Amino acid sequence: VRTAQFAQAVRANGTAAAGLPLALGLQLMADGAANRIAAFKRDDATARQQIAREALAGLDLRGDPRAYHLWLTLPEHWRAERFVAAAARQGIAIAPGSAFAVAPGHAPNAIRIALSAPPVDQLRSVLERLRRLAEDGGIEID
Repeated sequence: VRTAQFAQAVRANGTAAAGLPLALGLQLMADGAANRIAAFKRDDATARQQIAREALAGLDLRGDPRAYHLWLTLPEHWRAERFVAAAARQGIAIAPGSAFAVAPGHAPNAIRIALSAPPVDQLRSVLERLRRLAEDGGIEID
């Protein structure tokens, strides 16, 4: 979409885009910076997914290889909420599947791992700690 067409569509739609943010967005589109930023983000997400899939190899992972998150289905000896708490004690913030469930009690025994927060040079070591925790730690008796 051409920049002028986009600006016209925003104005015609009656969208309440403030002048400065609209002008900045149009400038980013006009000089190609928006495309460069989008390409950088796609490449970054893909690289982070690759690191995650290597660091968590052998575990049950799901997710789009271009996304900034993935899902890890936990081994039977873990419950998601307890795994999240154990990870938090190691300084790792993750979310249980129940945080994303539409209906209470219907969440998978899984965690959602955000890949965008840790600096890329620390991502592998954090994920390897999660792998060790999933494989070795937290034997529970319910």
